[in-house]
Amino acid sequence: MERCRIPAIGRAHAIHLLWNRHLGVDLSVPFGDASQVRLASPQHHRELQR
Repeated sequence: MERCRIPAIGRAHAIHLLWNRHLGVDLSVPFGDASQVRLASPQHHRELQR
């Protein structure tokens, strides 16, 4: 989010990508600012488009 000029827009976009399963987070550890966020696999993107 630090790279975005308007942090609120960066957060909203990240939430949109998480909601639509384009990004993923590891929820086996407490969620916080240091949580790792990953891109979903390309295979997962194809499955969602069906």
